[in-house]
Amino acid sequence: MKQTVIIIILLLSSWASSSCSHGKGETADKAGDTIEMRYAELLEIIRYKDYTKVTIRDPWKSGRTLHTYEIRKPYRKMVVYTAIHTSLFHELGVADHIAGVCDTEYITAQWVHEFCRAGKIIDCGNAMNPDIEKVIQAKPDAILLSPFENSGGYGKVEELGIPIIEAADYMETSALGRAEWIKFYGILTGREREAERVFSAIEKKYNAVKRTNRKQNIKVLTDKKQGSAWYVPGGGSTFGQMIADAGGLYAFAGDKRSGSIPLPLETMIEKNLNADVWLIKYNSKKDLTLSELAKENDAYRMFKAFKKGNVYGCNTSYIPFYEEVPFHPERLLEDYDRIFASPDSAHGLRYYKRLKVGSINSPNKQ
Repeated sequence: MKQTVIIIILLLSSWASSSCSHGKGETADKAGDTIEMRYAELLEIIRYKDYTKVTIRDPWKSGRTLHTYEIRKPYRKMVVYTAIHTSLFHELGVADHIAGVCDTEYITAQWVHEFCRAGKIIDCGNAMNPDIEKVIQAKPDAILLSPFENSGGYGKVEELGIPIIEAADYMETSALGRAEWIKFYGILTGREREAERVFSAIEKKYNAVKRTNRKQNIKVLTDKKQGSAWYVPGGGSTFGQMIADAGGLYAFAGDKRSGSIPLPLETMIEKNLNADVWLIKYNSKKDLTLSELAKENDAYRMFKAFKKGNVYGCNTSYIPFYEEVPFHPERLLEDYDRIFASPDSAHGLRYYKRLKVGSINSPNKQ
């Protein structure tokens, strides 16, 4: 068995090296065409005669390079760790390039589950600790995963000799910046023209909605209390920026942090008591109602948005919010625009829907 595994690893290493060399080495070629990045700050792509060089800047250490890839031909079989990139590959028409996936419990796309049942895609288990034998069984020529600061490496998959593609797109500081990474994934999979077409359509739609959004002066409240804190997106996050791009007023727009901000309930009441709209993402077997929301915390009844019934929820247990929005921010921006334009009767929404009342007078829990 051990001898078989070693042979497979050697074969995988051989296949991988034929597609891409990676590291920080320079080549002798001087002339190359730089692909314009209009929004992405972490990518540099230069096309040479026989290969394309992609440099990913380190998002945690300014001036340093996270990784450099020289792509000579498309990857045909990849283990893809995230649902986000799995959905993107499907859109680019290369679902058959996915040899393995991780965290299937978080994937809402039914075609992925069908492919797994049929043996077309290997379920490689948990992304934080994938099943190495399953990864080997998938015979990938690359592994696509999301890097993290001070992660300590990627464990045993680094010992397989298979190129690891570090998908740092989530560290971009703008919605269109992240979406522009589609160009990189198009090069990886041999769908460069399709990727350019997809991004061009996204950019056009996003900017059209941004330019024409109605300045309604709608105050926007987001999310809800989780445990001891209420986590909200920083004003410098993509969600914070998108609220502004859709014409909404966000209480924490001045806080330029790009991640989540933990705040006490008292601060949320002080800053958002008169918010006109409340946007909540949640994961539940059934859709949330105003009654059930009030049961979670009676203080929610104090908010103007709750009193007026202008609470919009996105149930991520079946709505592909996290799978679509990173590379299709224009779809979420359109939802925001419609909600802010008509808080009490928004319709035609893709992700959100107005919470039904339910038994609003039922007993409440603190």
